[in-house]
Amino acid sequence: MLGIILAAGQGTRMQGLTKNRPKAMLPIVGQPIILRVINQMRVADITDIIIVTAANDQYIESYFNRNPIGDIDLTFVIQQKAKGMADALLSAAPLIDEPFILAACDSLYPDVHYQNLVKIHTAHDYPATLTLMEVSPSFIPISSSVEIVENKVIRIVEKPKLEHAPSFIASLALYVFDTTLLHHLTDVKASHRGELELQDAIQMLISEHQGLPYLITDWRWEITSPADLLQMNLNVLQQQADLTFPKMEVFQKNIQLIPPFYIEDGVVLPSHAKIGANVYIEAKAVIGDGAVLRNCVVLQNGIVPPKQVVDNILISDSLP
Repeated sequence: MLGIILAAGQGTRMQGLTKNRPKAMLPIVGQPIILRVINQMRVADITDIIIVTAANDQYIESYFNRNPIGDIDLTFVIQQKAKGMADALLSAAPLIDEPFILAACDSLYPDVHYQNLVKIHTAHDYPATLTLMEVSPSFIPISSSVEIVENKVIRIVEKPKLEHAPSFIASLALYVFDTTLLHHLTDVKASHRGELELQDAIQMLISEHQGLPYLITDWRWEITSPADLLQMNLNVLQQQADLTFPKMEVFQKNIQLIPPFYIEDGVVLPSHAKIGANVYIEAKAVIGDGAVLRNCVVLQNGIVPPKQVVDNILISDSLP
């Protein structure tokens, strides 16, 4: 089975965080988020992966050329224009000749969900298996709502008004398809946004097969804003036992560390600071003497002034 990761999105809602690197390369506790998506596919024994990138993006491919993953075979495909998920998948279609798992580059799920999604798909004869999640009513008008009959999704309604939503269950951007889907991509018409929506092709499959099977995930972490990037890092910190820091500097500079935390090499460390709990500091960040950091992320080139108290914030440059 192939893996396909869509990584051509521009990250326009990230308020400048994607000015110098694509959304797929935003860091989650020391790793680009796309690397974490690749590792989730690896858990499901998927080792041949196609990554669809934007035409103006050399960052992702360059990163993996410098940092190859030994047991993963990566192929890069360019989406020439940002015309939606169906168009992005069309860019990779000539390379797809077997069932594939399709994921967005900005979302993480339980590892076991990838494994179970593949198992369910291989156990039935349907051309697709969907990922669903129960969501709050406030999420429905900005996402989707599915109608389920006899354990099959028979309809997906995009961004419905609450009174028109068939359920409080949304369809998420993680699927397993066979190649049948590819034949429908060219039939998708541009939406009012001028994009080719993947859900339209999925609805064609639903109509042909009187419904599609699904697997419900307990959670999904997604990056759509700087607040999401902060929260995903905090979530991963709390799950991750591996901690790193330059030990000699810590001892020499009398820094108090409270786990969980993750400090990359190349951070300018302060004297007499307190770091933690729940802190991630990316390389090339600068922390001032006597600063107190907790529940926060400091990205590359971020600056925390001396004696500043930082709590529940993402810092991408300097604080006043």
